[in-house]
Amino acid sequence: MAEAQHFDPVFYSQLGFGSRDYEAYHLRLGQLMHAFTMAEMWIGSSISEIVTRELNPTSTDPNINPHLILSALFIGRAGPQMDALRRLLRNLNAPQNLQDELGAILSHFASIQSLRDHLAHRRVIVNGDRVEIDSIYAAKEAKQIISRTFTLSVLEDATFDLLILREKLRYLLNETIKPDANAEPLVSAPWRYKPVQPDRT
Repeated sequence: MAEAQHFDPVFYSQLGFGSRDYEAYHLRLGQLMHAFTMAEMWIGSSISEIVTRELNPTSTDPNINPHLILSALFIGRAGPQMDALRRLLRNLNAPQNLQDELGAILSHFASIQSLRDHLAHRRVIVNGDRVEIDSIYAAKEAKQIISRTFTLSVLEDATFDLLILREKLRYLLNETIKPDANAEPLVSAPWRYKPVQPDRT
């Protein structure tokens, strides 16, 4: 097994990062981005499973709801996938409580997606355990600059929630599967991530 790479001051200085604090940040950032990609894949898989289950391609049943097919078209990234999943449940006339539970899961995923987007497209400053994101390079006027400050534990919480999203979706959308002893704690686990709010000015 290859030895883990440790902090390289030359590499970090070339990127403009003068502090070792960024190493801890980048580790957690990488974990978050990987978990986000997996969550996108799981949402897409949920759509595929529902369509496969409800629409048998060899069926000649004239009563098949055509909107089920349309619901799953034109999906790709997280936003369209979430919309497609919601439409599928509506067109299947799923119980309202199931639709509400799905909506809560997807809304939480969307809040983490917002954090992910800020991390990917905004300036990030790390000082110890403290992370600050601001929109200084995106704002057209100084008064439009928005900053958000949080600790590295926020990234860990968001990553945890992305990883348990798979189990929550799986058992919500397939009533024939019941959580086993290993999955039950994940299915019932509360969300850890709390949306990061803009700093008060």
